[in-house]
Amino acid sequence: MTDLVKPGAYTREELLGNNYEVGVQLYLDVNNSGELAPSFNFPQTPTLAYNLGAKLAKSREQNFTLNLYYSMNQLAADWDQAVRDAKAEGKNEPDVYGKCPSPLVTNLAGQLGIKESAELAFTSPDRNPTQGLSGTSGQFGGFVSFVVTKNLNAVGPTWTLQHFKGPGNLGTLSSVNTDKITFGFAPGKVKEVFKGEVTSDRVKALLLQLNLNQIQAR
Repeated sequence: MTDLVKPGAYTREELLGNNYEVGVQLYLDVNNSGELAPSFNFPQTPTLAYNLGAKLAKSREQNFTLNLYYSMNQLAADWDQAVRDAKAEGKNEPDVYGKCPSPLVTNLAGQLGIKESAELAFTSPDRNPTQGLSGTSGQFGGFVSFVVTKNLNAVGPTWTLQHFKGPGNLGTLSSVNTDKITFGFAPGKVKEVFKGEVTSDRVKALLLQLNLNQIQAR
């Protein structure tokens, strides 16, 4: 999100001028399941056979949700200070600050679309940039979801003897990771100076509404 408020960014003036705050919800869900289900066949005669089967299954689901809140003015101030510190050391810009870690080793690696959403909101043809922002005016948000599925089916040896066939298809394993980011931007009081942690009720209410919209859309 720091890219949105770097000097020269199209969205910098709008975000800073209206003291925008952003709420980000990180949702991680892991669902693991496994099953062991061997089956045996005991032929006795061409017309008679005994079948034996067993099953052992186990599943596990884990969920983690984290809400984060930021002031765009604070992010801009932190970046500008980091650039000044870097230039004092003879560098053009900070080595790490405001950059994603590399290499990326998370399921959330990919295009999040937050920058594109902000640019889309500020280039809406029906938007009046000179109108004062109040109530829910100027708010926007969205979400991006990554689903990674790992599946292993029908695992196991199969052999056939004169009086025995089996076991075959011993087990299955499955792992589904659903990682989602929901984000909402809301303007604050233009003349208000950011102090400490963001506690704006506007951005919190917007994040809640975005979650409700996702539930209703299912």
